[in-house]
Amino acid sequence: MSVLSTMLTAALALNASYESHVENRVTPMVSKALNTSTYFLNCNPAYTKLPSGQGALIVRVQNCTREHDACPDEHWQTLGPSHLVILKETSPNVFEYADDSKITFGPDNVGPAAAYGTEDPRIVYREKTGVYYLTFTAASQPGVKVSYFATTTDPTNPDLWHVHNKIDGAPGGAAILIRDDTHHLYPTHYLFATDDGLAGSLEIGTSRDLLHWTMTGRHLLVGRPGMWDEAGVAAGPSPERLEDGNYVFFYPTDHHGQDPKYGRCALGWAILDKDDPTIVVDRCDAPLMVAETTYEKVGFTPNVIFTTGCHRIQGTMNEFMLYYGAADTVVAGAHIIVTRLSEGKYAARRV
Repeated sequence: MSVLSTMLTAALALNASYESHVENRVTPMVSKALNTSTYFLNCNPAYTKLPSGQGALIVRVQNCTREHDACPDEHWQTLGPSHLVILKETSPNVFEYADDSKITFGPDNVGPAAAYGTEDPRIVYREKTGVYYLTFTAASQPGVKVSYFATTTDPTNPDLWHVHNKIDGAPGGAAILIRDDTHHLYPTHYLFATDDGLAGSLEIGTSRDLLHWTMTGRHLLVGRPGMWDEAGVAAGPSPERLEDGNYVFFYPTDHHGQDPKYGRCALGWAILDKDDPTIVVDRCDAPLMVAETTYEKVGFTPNVIFTTGCHRIQGTMNEFMLYYGAADTVVAGAHIIVTRLSEGKYAARRV
């Protein structure tokens, strides 16, 4: 039985099982099986606010070819090129239907370096200038990736994107931290770049203009031997300020295979210093989330939860909606609360 058949057959069971998880996770918002997407693969979403103030997801989507939506042998090599679609939020955690009319970015924006597709979007908005900064990976063939960044003043308009230089040494993507909210006239902005195509270490980059980046050779996070994230870490969404001024940085792992305890990909968090975000104040000893639900465990790549999108929940300082790709097949979300326990000690949990 193909993965698509499995997903369609399981749809009713999924709907039944979602109720027991509603306190922890949000029913998948983008899914072919649940008729909210025309695509077989719906992966690793970014989240942003549009110029109108409306929320939107930017999702990597992919089918086998433009004519066929199911992969006969379910290998990455059989897939057609991936694109990024932008889906407006029509009500809280409900988004537009994903189809080709929503494509905002893809191989045509980049050229031969993205012949296989554009993947793993992360986006941040600079209120000071009204510019959006998108980081993404361009794949020339399966597993051969390079990170780039692009800018626009309107993410919904495919013609307004401007692709800039590639990000050296970051085949697994990168997250940008804009520091305009400091007291410095020309603050240093930061880039946390994954130095492996799947997960490895996060190298620190710096910039004053957000266009020219210098990689420092220093690392923010590395895999910890004997810990749940020892296989390596990848960049998550941009760090978010907490009530005490420090940042929370959510990050995924990739075990490059199936780990018997943590699956393929799990999620964690780190707290970064408010004055120097290259200093890690605290870091989780256990994963925040592992694949547990049917839609996280069953799909094109089983046992995967991988986040590249997040936003603060309105009216709060320490509560966030975390968006993630599940099993490389659907997009889902989780409501997260971060708590400061004492000086330098934090906790995070789903609610």
